[in-house]
Amino acid sequence: MPVKGTLSDLIAKLPVKGDDSQVFNEYACMQLAALAGVNIAQCRMVPIREMAGRPELVEALGADTHFLAVDRFDRGPSSAVHMEDACQLLRLMSGQKYAGREYFVRLVQVLNRFSTRGIEDVRQFFICQTVNTLLGNSDAHLKNFSMLYHNGLMPELSSAYGIVCVAALPGFQGFGTNVAIDQYQRKETVDDFLSVAKSAGISERIARAAVKQTVSRARELWPKRSPTYPLPMRCAPKSSYGSIPFRWRDSGGRRAPARCRDIFFGSDAYFRVNLRPAGHLSHLTGYTAHQDNYETTAHAANPS
Repeated sequence: MPVKGTLSDLIAKLPVKGDDSQVFNEYACMQLAALAGVNIAQCRMVPIREMAGRPELVEALGADTHFLAVDRFDRGPSSAVHMEDACQLLRLMSGQKYAGREYFVRLVQVLNRFSTRGIEDVRQFFICQTVNTLLGNSDAHLKNFSMLYHNGLMPELSSAYGIVCVAALPGFQGFGTNVAIDQYQRKETVDDFLSVAKSAGISERIARAAVKQTVSRARELWPKRSPTYPLPMRCAPKSSYGSIPFRWRDSGGRRAPARCRDIFFGSDAYFRVNLRPAGHLSHLTGYTAHQDNYETTAHAANPS
């Protein structure tokens, strides 16, 4: 925890009073993102009662709730590392963080031309955006992408942070901008990713491979690991808000049994893995080279 006159080494993301469901949401989404290939900021859930020296927070938020402890990645051995988010990089005000496609194209161009990691950071961008679509993270705006300047001059993409299943948050339908982005994500296809690559002067092959690899890892690993993540204090099997049912489908497009238990994000929403076979054009599609290829979809809907 920060102490005056010293550098902090973590960020504490606090719950609302008596409800730490969003903390569990972000923790699970961050772990799933890592499994799919995203370079995430390391984080862990910690009981509020273990927050030493802050008894007022323990009392206010509830001793049985949790906060998300995120290790700071803008720290060197003895000093802070300069960091700027994509809004700062592209000379946008914070209120313009939801700026459109052209600014993400510019971000990819910067990564390709100036990043010390070059094309690997370009790949990370496409991997992260694929995961945002799969998880229903409609709040992946420009301020959620940042640059670090380890050598004081040349940038590199920072670790990913703030990955949340926004569509599973209570009251989601009241978040106008996020609802609009969610609707776009649900219609998104691999061609949208390839279009960004082409506009940025990046080989479409690089973007296609990044998306395909990410979907493949999610299909293989998410159903195995998601049942192991802990549930928040307040969970309910029925939802009056948006949730994300990911349902399995077999090679003929028929619904198949779910292979992982439901995970409840928030007080009233849940999440399952949903796969579609290759050839479907309704979402992340386009991999038709092999019959056993697959695509993943995310939809906001009420659970049955």
